[in-house]
Formats: sequence, structure tokens, C-alpha cells
Amino acid sequence: MKLTTPRCKICRRTLTDPLSIAKGVGPECGEKFAWMLCDAGLTLEALNIPFLFTADENVARFLRLAEQALLDRNKRAVELFKNAARRAAERLAAQASALAT
Repeated sequence: MKLTTPRCKICRRTLTDPLSIAKGVGPECGEKFAWMLCDAGLTLEALNIPFLFTADENVARFLRLAEQALLDRNKRAVELFKNAARRAAERLAAQASALAT
């Protein structure tokens, strides 16, 4: 079995820090990527998604897919997954509201 060297998803440099390896992004690119997320409207605030909903499997999956689409420079897919994450969070909010009443 061939072992692969962990590389940054953005710049392809070799990763050595365990946290960076887990994230798949080095610290410099991580900071740049955070700005890319903001510019693409992929922050929780921009999507109007409460932080507690990010633990939901569907919301988290759609956010990850939107991030990957952003890395792939696929603007259409970014919008598709942003909207899917937003709808999943809205369903959760409606369910939480219904349970509270």
C-alpha cells in the first residue's frame, strides 16, 4: 500500500502539522480561505445559519460541498450548495420552533 504525503488542498504544499493535516489546509492558506469564504458569502452569518445548526449532518455536508465547490471554482455549485445548507437550517429552525410550542 502506497502512503501519500498530506498536501494542502489549496496550494499543494506538504503539510506537517497534525492540525493542518486534519483540516487539509495549511495555516497561510487557511487564513486566505477564510477570506474566500467571506467573499463568496459562505459564512454562517451571510447564510443566516445559527452556529448550533452546523452540527446537523445535512447542514454540515452542504457547507463542506459548497467549500469544495469554491476550491474547484465552480460558482454554480457554490450557489446550489449554499442554498441547500440554508434550506436544511431553515427546516431545523422550523422543527425546533414546533417543538418549543
